[in-house]
Amino acid sequence: MRNVHIGALAAICFSLIGAPIDARAQQLQKFTSVGSGHVLQYAAFYIAVQAKLFEQEGLTADQVSVDSGPKVSAALEGGSAQVGLLGCYETATAASRGGAAVVIAHLYDTFPLFVVLGKDVAARVGVTPTSTVDQKVKMLRGLKIGITSPGSATDLMIRSLFLARGMNPDSDILLQPVGVDAAQIAALEKKLTDGFVFGAPAPQIAVSRGLGQIVINPFEDEIPEMHGLVNTCLAASREVIQKQPKLVLGVLRAVARGIKLMRESPDEARKFARAEFKEVDEAVFNQSYDTTFKGYPKSLVLTPEELKATVAWRNIGSTKPVEVQYDAAVSPTLARQAEVEILGR
Repeated sequence: MRNVHIGALAAICFSLIGAPIDARAQQLQKFTSVGSGHVLQYAAFYIAVQAKLFEQEGLTADQVSVDSGPKVSAALEGGSAQVGLLGCYETATAASRGGAAVVIAHLYDTFPLFVVLGKDVAARVGVTPTSTVDQKVKMLRGLKIGITSPGSATDLMIRSLFLARGMNPDSDILLQPVGVDAAQIAALEKKLTDGFVFGAPAPQIAVSRGLGQIVINPFEDEIPEMHGLVNTCLAASREVIQKQPKLVLGVLRAVARGIKLMRESPDEARKFARAEFKEVDEAVFNQSYDTTFKGYPKSLVLTPEELKATVAWRNIGSTKPVEVQYDAAVSPTLARQAEVEILGR
């Protein structure tokens, strides 16, 4: 609000003296972005906000957080947000069923969700540093694990771990809808759950507070069924793409600048990302950022091969496999343009 007042004052002053108004003092076009939780796989977007890269495109982001991926999809479908940050598989699945939203860009590679258990629970079930993923998944049997909501990335991730190993998540584990990061940590602390599934930095915060232990780490553990899939994308409805292509291109150009900053000036990019997580302990933030940095993409464009791998993972153990055509789920034209203009590809 203060920036708007300053901008208005600057416009009046410049008009009074007959000088041209600086473009940055003119009103920026606001767009609404919606994501699920506060997680580091959104860092390229956060950096674009904090480094004022959207302003370079004449835009300003109104960031909204909801407690699950399906609610992000609903916001895009209903038109209350122009851009969504959510799982590629969620967008692809919805698009295959006639949903309005499609993938407009690839935002994060590795599936960056950790499985955390309470320290006492991890000790009780016998998790050790040498336990394999297969062994650890078996140890999760009978536990109550927090997820954000049914059908969310956290839900599908834990289910896929069981299904890929011939187990039934509907009977072998209790999945408890809790909400996003802060709610997951609070539920673990109050022993309302035995653990949770979520992205950084929530797992690292739980560890730093002595509440939990990370038992499945997608960056260190061997999880064959997750090879090659893409976790996070930027999505928009086809109506927004058709009616507001300049806005969508501006968003993608700003995010491309964020990715470029991360690759070419990592220390500077880290400072901007840090500004989005001021409440997190410095050491915890740095550890979380260094871990998740491995998954930031070099390209904005989601390829047919990446979509195929992502859908194949989504279909593990499914009695009704989802079939997704690339053209029905992905609109890559503006991402390609942004790459050429910003990343030189």
